[in-house]
Amino acid sequence: MLSIRISYIFIFFLFLTSCVKDMDDSPITATDSEINRFIYDAMDHYYLYENEVPQLSQEDFKQTEDYEDLINNHTPRELFYDKLVYNYRADDRFSFLMEDYTRLQNLLNGVQQQTGMEFMIGLSPEFDDNSGQVQLMGVVTYVIKDSDADSKGVQRGMLFNKIDGELLTSDNVSRLLKQDQYTVSFVSVDHDEQKILPLESIALTGTTISENPILKATVLTTQNNTRVGYLAYTGFYPSFDNKLNNAFQDFSAQGVTDLVLDLRYNGGGSVNSAVQLASMITGQFSTDQVFTKSLHNRNLSEESDRDLFFRENLTSGVSINHLNLSRVYVLTSSMTASASELIINSLDPYIEVIQIGSSTKGKYQASITVYDSPTGTPIDVSPNHTYAIQPLISKLANALGQGDYFNGLSPDHELFENPYNMGNLGQSNEPLLNKALELISGTVASQDNQEIQAIYHKSYSPISQSIYSGTFRPLFGKMNF
Repeated sequence: MLSIRISYIFIFFLFLTSCVKDMDDSPITATDSEINRFIYDAMDHYYLYENEVPQLSQEDFKQTEDYEDLINNHTPRELFYDKLVYNYRADDRFSFLMEDYTRLQNLLNGVQQQTGMEFMIGLSPEFDDNSGQVQLMGVVTYVIKDSDADSKGVQRGMLFNKIDGELLTSDNVSRLLKQDQYTVSFVSVDHDEQKILPLESIALTGTTISENPILKATVLTTQNNTRVGYLAYTGFYPSFDNKLNNAFQDFSAQGVTDLVLDLRYNGGGSVNSAVQLASMITGQFSTDQVFTKSLHNRNLSEESDRDLFFRENLTSGVSINHLNLSRVYVLTSSMTASASELIINSLDPYIEVIQIGSSTKGKYQASITVYDSPTGTPIDVSPNHTYAIQPLISKLANALGQGDYFNGLSPDHELFENPYNMGNLGQSNEPLLNKALELISGTVASQDNQEIQAIYHKSYSPISQSIYSGTFRPLFGKMNF
């Protein structure tokens, strides 16, 4: 039976499962039954909701004809997997199957084939006269350094409405943007005339990029001379833990007394990296104080580490650089998920966490990659296929037992990003950072920022939402293809 002691857990959220593309030339020599049997055994052992799925919860199910019929069923692999997922897309929105696990391994470490243009997609007010479909529009949230988009001048705040000359709609956005190469049509908006005006088109090509999740780390000084550290962090990738620790060393050396942690575009990653980040923010708590509690299924409840504690050292053994803060300001969006939410929820019992932005995604469960091997790890993995699964394996809660934030974590100060005033990350006039600095210094926001906030708080209807109004709530975000 599959067995593994889980002390290093991955939390990860994919905004669209098509982000992980299957490899057509994967060496698959295993039979359908062999692969199905692996999937079944892995789900039976690891899956958080194993007791809620009839085919998994029945102890003698493997001795029945129904089991053999299930294993020998030649339906598409994804449909077979979906049968073992508890209330797929409802209670479990995040477990998934992949045909080539090497792609996910790279993705979990920030390495993938992409153009480097990160963005949000929202509703456009224009309609396709032929189909009546609501059209979509994108806004660039950031650009990965040294990517093709970076070299061709794509910048945060640029708007676009076409890919390869085709208007974006809810029906085609996933297909158009999962290509490795495409041409983006950028636009501007005439607010007075309420017209979308074409600008330049830029051809982008995906290359293999190792994304540094430390998008921006800088120190700002407020009007009352408070030293504020700002960190825009896009993914909890273990390979960058040392660089993150170095950033905190620099914060400490520059006398930082307040921290703004920007997790707006962070969909998760390693729980271990999240615990280390929390320990960098704090430092005044002992290593026997619980940071996060985890609840597994009946198979894993005894063999797994149930609690995670504050840390003094990185996994590499290097001492953690602490700021010893008693409060932290966190910028969030609907793309803030998993390990990012863990930071907010698990720090809350210990220090003041002031959340600015919009509600988070609502992923309070952890998942791991399970391979077809004796231990479920990449060691001695089957050479006959490259399938692996990413099942939810535990529910996470803070030291007070608080979790289950299915609808996300609500902000203390609600602000939505305005596509016409995105600002530059790390600069004091960027609207969400400006709000944090206002709270830190106790000063009043500028007139421009006050007007923006008023726009953000207008009444909202998902159907009538218009990009002209500034109430641009993303439908999709951080889609890395």
